Amino acid sequence: MTQKTKTIPTNKPVVAVFGATGHTGRFVIAELLRREMTPIAIARKALSEAEFPEKVVRRQATVDDAALLNQALHGAQAVINCAGPFIDTADAIASAALRAEVHYVDVCAEQISASKTLEKYAWPNPDKLYCRSYCPRHPKVHEVVFALVDEVCDAFEADAFHAGMDEVFYIGEDQCPRCKGRNKAELFAEEVLAIHDHLQAAKRQLWLWGDRLLDGKLTGLGEWEASRNDTYPAVDLIPKDVVICDWHYERADPTAVYFAMKGLDVVSCAWKNPDAAIAQVKDMVRFRESSTPQMKQHFQGVVETIWSGSGDFLDQYYGRKPANEPKNAGYTESKCFVRMFEEIANLK
Repeated sequence: MTQKTKTIPTNKPVVAVFGATGHTGRFVIAELLRREMTPIAIARKALSEAEFPEKVVRRQATVDDAALLNQALHGAQAVINCAGPFIDTADAIASAALRAEVHYVDVCAEQISASKTLEKYAWPNPDKLYCRSYCPRHPKVHEVVFALVDEVCDAFEADAFHAGMDEVFYIGEDQCPRCKGRNKAELFAEEVLAIHDHLQAAKRQLWLWGDRLLDGKLTGLGEWEASRNDTYPAVDLIPKDVVICDWHYERADPTAVYFAMKGLDVVSCAWKNPDAAIAQVKDMVRFRESSTPQMKQHFQGVVETIWSGSGDFLDQYYGRKPANEPKNAGYTESKCFVRMFEEIANLK
């Protein structure tokens, strides 16, 4: 089956939406129109003119017809896959995006599908680092970032927001015309300040990970837990009311003291290692007990982090699924969580 593919007469960004007639797809189409982009609505069945406004290009394609998918993506700069189940659609549409040399994005919340996609399609970074960072100096970046932040905060009625900002490996790169040659710590701090000020206008507090604020060479910490790309001086440039999440998952490295000495509130964060979590609880108590009143207030406690779906965590916690790592018995999110709070419960 073939279809005629019209040339799209527009200077605006063109984004294809697969699964455009579904609940999520229609929201995506509406948002693209609101942003004055040109959507290409792609569905399994032929679309009538009444389905979408005139500004929406309508095309038909199915995941089992590569030729039709190729035609459907003609003229697009990106494709957003909104058609589940993603275990059945992601591979075909991602492959079509690669053939068309356009960006692929999906709204997948299916971990099996996401895992298979990431296993098949190698990260583009030649240095084996999977992280990509947006350019903080792009003139339109905050239109996107702040809209996302506000949407999440409004939905959860939040008075604080964790902005992440961990593992920023690419900042001030020579390939960027806006950031080339600029001080990386200053660039990082400027972005922290921008997000901080945006949140503060709505009376919300900023939380972020602490790894980019630690000197990886001085501490001997790896490039994931600390900065090896010179962002660490930003610790002296960011607002003092930012809360630092100081994560160390294998050892209880006592870097919370460093952040407290910089005048920042800090929490120590664990993941799977119960021994590290218990040590962090004990350290936090010891730091508070041995500090001046001025320093004591900065040691805010401990946090258990999970990097799986909430469903998997709860299945482990309630015993519905085995809670043992094959190589490290007892090293799981749920067991770490339990051991951490047992230690807290035993505090006098």
